[in-house]
Amino acid sequence: EIATAPPWLVPEALKLDYDLFYFRVLTLSQNWIEVVVNTTAGERRWADRHAVTFHPWPDFLLNVAAVEVLDTAANPVRIKPLDHASAVANMPGPLLRPLALQDAWMLVVPAEAAGPTGWIRWRDADRLLIEYSLLM
Repeated sequence: EIATAPPWLVPEALKLDYDLFYFRVLTLSQNWIEVVVNTTAGERRWADRHAVTFHPWPDFLLNVAAVEVLDTAANPVRIKPLDHASAVANMPGPLLRPLALQDAWMLVVPAEAAGPTGWIRWRDADRLLIEYSLLM
């Protein structure tokens, strides 16, 4: 019941009319999961791992509506999943739809128009290099 939720609860994503209620996971153990329960203050709490549904980044990202690269100059859409590969020419629009993940690379296609596929880096160690949209 969200009506009885404490005032400090600020999840990563909240869109109740679409049944979206997500927290960012910081620590995962066999029986416990540490989540950020307030994205504004960075407050963390532990929960029973078996009481929640956990989606690792690859599973989560393959089910978002679209992604957008934060810095297209440093991280262009490339023809291969290699830092030295050429950039894809004529990639329409900034919104991309994830098709597959390979380590730190994501195969993408334009989300709103026809266009070529290409590869982007979606993470650098623990830092996300993209923003994601849960809805279009």
